[in-house]
Amino acid sequence: MFNSEKYIKYRKEAAQLLKECLFGDLIVREALKQWPACNDDPTLACARHALIHFEADEDISIKDSTYRDAQIEWIEQLIIILSKGDELPANIIDSYEEFYILPVPLNKKLLILFTRLAYPFVALITRITHTLKR
Repeated sequence: MFNSEKYIKYRKEAAQLLKECLFGDLIVREALKQWPACNDDPTLACARHALIHFEADEDISIKDSTYRDAQIEWIEQLIIILSKGDELPANIIDSYEEFYILPVPLNKKLLILFTRLAYPFVALITRITHTLKR
């Protein structure tokens, strides 16, 4: 369904951003600013959420190497899938659905503005939630 050339191109761009973040060549905030503006692709929405979660859980990852290894492995799997331009399996997309609602397509400038404004709050709320769960 989401396998047109546009989606494949954007997924490959997202894979490169994930790879750069994983290797420490790019900070997550910059990757999110550069994230492909393809708001109707659930695969990209899931990958973006995974990237935000990856950074938001940095404090847990420092303390728990098993958790860190699992996060790194998930990001690596996303890189492999997105590098091919493939969609994520439906069960994975479904598991992320509670974390995002695909918005009505926005123009890129509006999406960048929203990302810049919302990102610090999402990261903060995620950290607070994890702290309260302890």
